[in-house]
Amino acid sequence: MKPLAVVLAALVPLATAWSAGGEPVSAGALQQRLERLEAAYARESKELAAAGEAWERERAGLRERRAEQAARVLDLQLEREQLRASAGEREARVKQVEKRAADQAAQAEEAWSRAVAVAEQLDLYLAEVPGSAAAAANLDGMLAGLRGRKAQAAQDFAQLLGDVHAAAGSVTVRERSLRTASGESERVQLLSIGHMGFAYQVVAHPERIGVALESPAEAAGFRWTEALDSRQQEAVTAALRAARAGASHMALPMDVSGRLRAESALERRNLGTWVEGGGPVMIPLCIVALLALGLIVERVWFLLRQGRGSGGLMTRVVAAARAQRYEDAERDCERAGGVVARTLGACLRRRSRGAAAMEDSIQEQLLHELPRMQKRLGGIATLAAIAPLLGLLGTVTGIIQTFGVLKVYSNANPGLMAGGISEALVTTASGLVIAIPILLMHSLLRGRIDGLIADAERNAATLYNVLGEQA
Repeated sequence: MKPLAVVLAALVPLATAWSAGGEPVSAGALQQRLERLEAAYARESKELAAAGEAWERERAGLRERRAEQAARVLDLQLEREQLRASAGEREARVKQVEKRAADQAAQAEEAWSRAVAVAEQLDLYLAEVPGSAAAAANLDGMLAGLRGRKAQAAQDFAQLLGDVHAAAGSVTVRERSLRTASGESERVQLLSIGHMGFAYQVVAHPERIGVALESPAEAAGFRWTEALDSRQQEAVTAALRAARAGASHMALPMDVSGRLRAESALERRNLGTWVEGGGPVMIPLCIVALLALGLIVERVWFLLRQGRGSGGLMTRVVAAARAQRYEDAERDCERAGGVVARTLGACLRRRSRGAAAMEDSIQEQLLHELPRMQKRLGGIATLAAIAPLLGLLGTVTGIIQTFGVLKVYSNANPGLMAGGISEALVTTASGLVIAIPILLMHSLLRGRIDGLIADAERNAATLYNVLGEQA
């Protein structure tokens, strides 16, 4: 039903009542009133629709804003968690950096303390080394800088330490002011063998030659002596000339340990004194060495003859076999001799019996050859094992002698024990010197045997294939 009809239906009773109890209402007035009411209704409906649309739009906008706010809240929560995590990482990293800095500071402090201790020890050491006065004077200033934690002092000290280390491993000749054996400070040509041995020649008096000896017991540094005979002086002078010329080899005319007397500084030990210093055990060691030498020479001579001329023989035998001149090939093998020749000859002699017989003959001949070539190798290996054991025996007897001296002299001078210790060391060294070459030659001989067997197998296989093609 239309709205106007509804209004009219509602107004008919009203109009009837009004006409019955009051003034009559005309239809035109009612019509005007209805039109006004209808216009007002349309206006209100339109406003209501517009308000509904506006409300819907506002509600949709609020929904969108709520969604945006929810997403923003989620992003803020994620960002907060990331910030918390990064803050934790930064805190852990800061703690790690602080710990590393503390460790480095402790290491630096330890390094400085160690450098100061090394510098103090080096100062004492240089005070005892002849010709090191300038380095010792520089070290005094560096030591004060090191105690003050100055970086330049550390760099200078590292350079000085490197120079001292280089000097300790070289032979040099330098002109220095030195307090000589006369007790006076003089300009000398100082020959330094590292920091172990020293000799000098006075510049103003070249005939004056001195060598450094160890100071007396419980004294530091070195003491000088010029009590040298003509042979010792000539040796020192020759060494000075060689060192100035930069020679790669020179005879050093002093005992680098500084423990020998001046008159014995240039003594040399020959083979006789070496054997005598090793004691009774040196006799069986020499016998072992001679036996091993004889066996090795015999085996070397034998094995050299076994492989002689195998290349040319193989060429001739193969050529004769291809030409079916088998008797000539056998005669070549008989004349040549050796492992390869005998193996080829065995293969040729059984050529008429087939491939299996030739192969068996090759293997059989190699089985006969192997023991002949390995003969005496076991003896050589046994002698190589006995030599260090004899050296060990000499070591034990030398130690027994040393403890015997200690038993008799409870506070013995080290010189009294030197004989036993020397015997122990000499026999050990002699046993190793004998055993090492024997083992080396044993290995070389075994390699030579393996090579001969392989050469014989290879050449026999070649001849076997040639004869098999002709069968």
